[in-house]
Amino acid sequence: MGMLEIIGLIVLALAGGIGAKMFLDIQQKEYTDDRLRQTFAAQSKGMEDDVADGEFAEYQESVLEHIDSRINDGFPLLGEKFVHAGYRIKAFQWCVNIFLISIVLSALVIYLLQSTFGIWAFVFSIVLFILVPSIAYFILNMHIGQRISVFDEQFGVGLDVMSASMKSGGTFVSSIRFVAEGSEAPLSTEMGLLSTELGLGTDMNTALDRFRQRLPSKNLLIFVIAIKVANQTGASLAPILTTLSQVIVERFRLQGLVNIAVSENMVGICILGAFPWLIIPLLAFAWPEAYVEFFKWEFPAGIPTGKAIGFLSFCWYCFGIFVMYKTVKAIDT
Repeated sequence: MGMLEIIGLIVLALAGGIGAKMFLDIQQKEYTDDRLRQTFAAQSKGMEDDVADGEFAEYQESVLEHIDSRINDGFPLLGEKFVHAGYRIKAFQWCVNIFLISIVLSALVIYLLQSTFGIWAFVFSIVLFILVPSIAYFILNMHIGQRISVFDEQFGVGLDVMSASMKSGGTFVSSIRFVAEGSEAPLSTEMGLLSTELGLGTDMNTALDRFRQRLPSKNLLIFVIAIKVANQTGASLAPILTTLSQVIVERFRLQGLVNIAVSENMVGICILGAFPWLIIPLLAFAWPEAYVEFFKWEFPAGIPTGKAIGFLSFCWYCFGIFVMYKTVKAIDT
């Protein structure tokens, strides 16, 4: 196997990794939505909301479109991720900046290395052009995880404050506004947006669903289900919020232990996944004729057996990494 083919496999692995990450994000979101719908449908069976008239539905749609235009700039996936990450920059501007940085770095590699490495400078520039957006996308997801962790840490205390506010005579909306005004981001930002939607006339279920979609936190999922059920059954919200606060604080403590276990296993996956890409180039340089002979190996019928085995080995490697990743993520379910 030549160096060009090795680099081609690395580029293919990077592209496949990005595609797999986006697919897993979408799959996880759909699974969470289905779980919420099934749970709430089982709890509220036979208690349907009153059907809103056409004028109110049209007004609510216009309100939601206005709010979405302020927080989501038209990118179905990236725009939503930017909302989750709390970025100030628009997704379009971010994409343009990353694209320009990739072009500049790739051009710089060609300019500096072409006279020395020839065509390999172009290969390195292509790898760099793919690697820069990959790193940027990884950093974006890392910021989302950090923001969700901060939100979970603040959320238990925020529910305690909401419960105390409601016990003292405040309404659900006023208690949300009180938390938004007296806390720090991201809790203040998300609670303020929820308060705005409810204050402008959005119905409770729609506002709660949008709240959960903006911030994919498991604790927030519990909160949404509890409020929906209480709203349908007429239960008092203050005791529910107190109990939720205790549950979420305990979950946050246990989540820290789970995160440690997940991180340790993720490091192991990264080490195992990177090992072949460190060993194969070294072996290819140290014993190039063995690789050449293996990939030229063909059956008498002209079937490229060596290349077929190499391709199947690469697919098996990707499948193994995927299985290990899903196994580790199952710890956090």
